[in-house]
Amino acid sequence: MPLGVGAIAAATFILPKDEHRDAVGLDWGGVALLTTGLFLLVVPLLEGRDLGWPLWMIACFVAAFPLFGLFVLYERRFGSRGGRPLVRMELFACRSFSAGVPIAALFMAAYAGYLFTLALYLQVGLGFSPLRSGLTYTPSSIGFFATSLLAPRLIPLLGRHVLTVGYVLAAFGLAAAATTVHAAGANLAGFDLAPSLLLVGMGLGFGMSPLVGTVITGLAPEEAGAGAGIVTTTLQVGMALGVALISLVFFARLGTGNSPVDYANALATSLPVSCALLLVAAYLVRRLPRTPFEASNALIERLPGWSSGFAYSMFLMTGGRLGDRLVQDMTARTADRRLRRTREAPLASGDFLAFNFRASETDGAWRHYLMREALVFGNRSVPHEAERRPIVEAQVKEVRDRQAMGLFPGDLDAAQLRLMSFALAGYPRLLPQVTRLTTGMTPEDPRFVAGWEALLREIGESLERVSQAKQAV
Repeated sequence: MPLGVGAIAAATFILPKDEHRDAVGLDWGGVALLTTGLFLLVVPLLEGRDLGWPLWMIACFVAAFPLFGLFVLYERRFGSRGGRPLVRMELFACRSFSAGVPIAALFMAAYAGYLFTLALYLQVGLGFSPLRSGLTYTPSSIGFFATSLLAPRLIPLLGRHVLTVGYVLAAFGLAAAATTVHAAGANLAGFDLAPSLLLVGMGLGFGMSPLVGTVITGLAPEEAGAGAGIVTTTLQVGMALGVALISLVFFARLGTGNSPVDYANALATSLPVSCALLLVAAYLVRRLPRTPFEASNALIERLPGWSSGFAYSMFLMTGGRLGDRLVQDMTARTADRRLRRTREAPLASGDFLAFNFRASETDGAWRHYLMREALVFGNRSVPHEAERRPIVEAQVKEVRDRQAMGLFPGDLDAAQLRLMSFALAGYPRLLPQVTRLTTGMTPEDPRFVAGWEALLREIGESLERVSQAKQAV
């Protein structure tokens, strides 16, 4: 409670105000349809076995699915009429969102099912006290806490595959826990599960911390709140379904047994279900789009300069017979970054030049490759030239568009202007030794960066003045 009250108070002062110009009421129809559908789905899973699966309960379970379809149709129609639907279906047009929501449901179903059934085994099957049972979970909590903090640091290295690592690691830990429980039976001591539960916690930490951000990464900023709300609701629904489904497997295996060995066998049977859900989630991560600045070949990107240089040199020396996949990946990443810059670059000429210099800081591996490529090929055709040419053409178009707006002199060649921009943005970092010898500063020195950006802005403003003067004549 104190943490919740503190979060509400902090949000009041820190978060920006969300002002709506339209007064639209709550989507009561959507609330009713979704709540009814979830009720019809979850209750039979929880109570069906105990009641002997009567016909009316089977009918309720089956009726849940067409009701969910009706909910989708209703939400689409409600939104098309100007209402604010409970679930904005157009968000699912975003690939990261439509692929990520099922991952969230699978993850939380596996997590909740594991927590619930392990607690049953410890407290009911083995007779552990709540305190002793909680202490048994401690390695999992420690692993979860550690990797939750580590996961954001691994995003630049592994991108969305931080989730893959987490789900596979957690599945391996659950499989190890199931094996331990099956072998120990009634003789299990709490610390016997410590290694496997530590792995489970580490995997779940990797799988939870970056989940929401990864799922909503493709949404526009104004849609992020709605998307995060849907993901959070999906996690809650997944939790309910996971407890219902995995406890159903647990009690079906337990039957009428009530000995510690019976409970051990039931847990050893139900934990693989959580493993399977996590492995499916890991597989679905492949459907997520690459996260911004994710390294496709993460290992090479993080190697020391001489190592990556050696890999690129081997590619060039063997005429592309070694390392072609590496260069393909690097070309694709560079193309993605350059196209994104063409959309994000400011219009003003000076800011445009400074922006490209600042953005080139992330192109270190590409610059190293270009230097070696120039030594090998000179002005002849280079590897993957067809894939690279459209990127250059898009960058030249940037200049033509600014010429049409009067921001660059229209009588100058657009391709040569763009080449000048390449040189101004890349030269200081391409030849850092010359930069240091000339200015006494390295390209990473904040003083050099500030001075160079100021110079680029002055050059851009001068070009704008020349353009305006020519137009006035």
